[in-house]
Amino acid sequence: MVHKLFFLFFIIFCNASAQQKESDSIELLVLNYKDYDTTYVNLRNELFERKIFLTPNDSTWVDFNIKTIDIAQNLNYNKGISLAYKNLGVYYQHINSNSYKALDYYHKGLAIIEKQENLKKLAPTYYGNIGIVYYEQQEFSQALKAFKKLLVYPQFKMNALLNMANTYGEINKPDSSIIYFKEATSLARTSKNNLAIAIILSNLSLVQTRIQQNNEALKNIEESIYLVDTYKLEYARANTYSNAAMVYLSNKDFANAELYANKALEEKSLENNQFVQKGIWGSLSDVYEAKGDYKNAFIAHKKMTALKDSLTSQDKKLEIAKRDIQFENEKKQAIASAEIERQKLIKNGSIFGGSLLFVITVFGLVIYKRKRDAISQKQEAEFKATVADTELKALRAQMNPHFIFNSLNSINDFISKSDPGSASNYLTKFAKIMRQTLENSNRNEVSLEDDLKVLDLYLQMENMRLKNKFTYNFKVDDTIDTENTLVPPLLLQPFIENSIWHGISQIESGGHIDIIINQKNNMLLCVVEDNGVGRHIKTNIETRDNKSLGLNFTNCRHIILP
Repeated sequence: MVHKLFFLFFIIFCNASAQQKESDSIELLVLNYKDYDTTYVNLRNELFERKIFLTPNDSTWVDFNIKTIDIAQNLNYNKGISLAYKNLGVYYQHINSNSYKALDYYHKGLAIIEKQENLKKLAPTYYGNIGIVYYEQQEFSQALKAFKKLLVYPQFKMNALLNMANTYGEINKPDSSIIYFKEATSLARTSKNNLAIAIILSNLSLVQTRIQQNNEALKNIEESIYLVDTYKLEYARANTYSNAAMVYLSNKDFANAELYANKALEEKSLENNQFVQKGIWGSLSDVYEAKGDYKNAFIAHKKMTALKDSLTSQDKKLEIAKRDIQFENEKKQAIASAEIERQKLIKNGSIFGGSLLFVITVFGLVIYKRKRDAISQKQEAEFKATVADTELKALRAQMNPHFIFNSLNSINDFISKSDPGSASNYLTKFAKIMRQTLENSNRNEVSLEDDLKVLDLYLQMENMRLKNKFTYNFKVDDTIDTENTLVPPLLLQPFIENSIWHGISQIESGGHIDIIINQKNNMLLCVVEDNGVGRHIKTNIETRDNKSLGLNFTNCRHIILP
């Protein structure tokens, strides 16, 4: 199982106790400061930067930063506004795990910086944090571009090296990853930065685990644990414990793997961090499976899958893509507005130059406006294309991972019960349905006949898994040409799956499912009926908020009749 590398965020590393003392000193200055001026705004921003990772569970930081923005806006202090936006981005990205909202604040701050030449020196922090957002959304090429821009800034070089190392590890380039990790470690040891050393060694151990350098990985993670426990590095504790679980798992030390995974889950700083929780539950799933505790392995796997679905949901990716495009539009519009103002100043200063210059200037503005409108239309078209592509990718996520997990468990069950005939039959059907699904994954439409064949295989497998608890029947209107009627792949699979899981599986025996397909007003009318327990009873078992992702995707599909 591949787990995410945990990330070193863009903060100023220092001795934890010294940082606490400095934070307390600045907090005292803020409380006793009498005037609302630029110095007061700077103190508030500095206080946030020093205390946010010391008190990550303090929910008042959002209101604190919003007040800072209001004060800075009243003073027309752009630097203070920009830094407060950055601080809000840090909170939502690293504490609240809301990447797309963090990106919104980063872009607001960056837009202010790019309008003023003297503020552009603040840009590296924004690029670094935006790079982390891309990393977390698995846009690794974009993340690398952002991190490489930071190598020329000495104060960010160690962070850039670490983040590049993590990214190369994710795209399966372990040699490059290890080189950058070791270079980052060297810088951290030179500066005697224990927090940085602990995080770097923790992340390095994961890459070494992937390429079976288990002894080196164990040595590095144990040094990282020692630093965290000795110097009470609370910021790194949860991630270090989580990584330790994976390293111990690779070394088949299941006791320590389970111990550190549970220790990581106990950390309050992870309550809203789905990114780290996903890796921990993945480790626990592997640990329980290795120990033969299949019940807990299944529970852990379900939790990991739910977190993974949440983190990589197409809605979130689409929102980030949309905000990227919106930011680019706003930036170009700001540049265009500045250019128009410059043209007005030139015209006013040169009005005595004659009418010819005036005509040329007006003509240039008209041409510029047309060009700007053309650029805007092109950007809108690119955005629509991005939306369409994202929706298409979502619609292709058709096979429920729970089905695959259950199928493999069923095969294992047949084998363990010395029933090779059933296992072979089940495995053959499973192979056929997986092959058909893979063949259809790049096709927007398949014939209704082919789709019904795949559904028939799916029903056969589920019936075997449930010990022949139900029967089923396909009823297709004779007026429908199944060979030439095109439908999206696995059109009815989510509905049939719901019928089996939430209806048939709850009864002892005698279940029956009818799949009825009729033609009405040049459309297909598809009905799935079962004699299961019914939704009104099922809601006592699961809450109504548990909505099917497959059903939501199906609502977006269109069917073409011949």
